[in-house]
Amino acid sequence: MKAAILKWAAEDIRQMIRMNDSKQYLTVLHQRGSVGDDIWKRFTMSEKFLQLELEDIRREAEAIHPNWTQQLFQTASEIAQNEGLRKRINEFPAQQQEYRQAFEALRENSIKELTSEKN
Repeated sequence: MKAAILKWAAEDIRQMIRMNDSKQYLTVLHQRGSVGDDIWKRFTMSEKFLQLELEDIRREAEAIHPNWTQQLFQTASEIAQNEGLRKRINEFPAQQQEYRQAFEALRENSIKELTSEKN
């Protein structure tokens, strides 16, 4: 039961982080009129739903073990951060290869340009 609540909390925290990151951009787009009121309302409703879900998690945690809530959310936050870091680390080799190929292409073009200018 504790593991399920911990996993639930970690997923909600991950979603909360994504929403917080997106909110500033969405706010600017909404203020400029690039995003309609319907999208803004869906976003704010999603935010409220997430807050209610986090409150449900808090109540469930308190029912299982009093005073467990703070430790639960701290641990769930660490899990979410570690999973995000692990994802970026796993993506790194592919990005490194992509950058290396782009660098080599740029280097070859630069060498060709330099050698053609000398002639």
